[in-house]
Amino acid sequence: MRHYQIGYRSEQVVSEHLSRQGYIVLARNLKFHNVGEIDIVFLYMRRIIIVEVKSRRAFSGYGDIIEAVDSAKKKKIYSATKRFSHLNGLEPCEFCFIVACVTHDHIGNAQKIEFFPF
Repeated sequence: MRHYQIGYRSEQVVSEHLSRQGYIVLARNLKFHNVGEIDIVFLYMRRIIIVEVKSRRAFSGYGDIIEAVDSAKKKKIYSATKRFSHLNGLEPCEFCFIVACVTHDHIGNAQKIEFFPF
């Protein structure tokens, strides 16, 4: 499976997993020119949940997935969220930020999903 296919599949797995738990998908793959992007936006219990999805193959040797979301990446996500909330009149809403780390086997099947707030 190619890199972009694994990324797409990871987002799909996370969307399905959280939807089964009552989260409602509001948007996916939002891109704001010169600002940043948001992988998935959910609504859950009157909160807007911003999810950054990261994936790795098991035993890839690249270290922890969570390390891929550094302060520069977080800043871009915050900026994109600010733009998204302004465009959709969501400024008074409470926002939560989560990194979803998806580990895949050698053929691209998701083995594990972990969630970390940031």
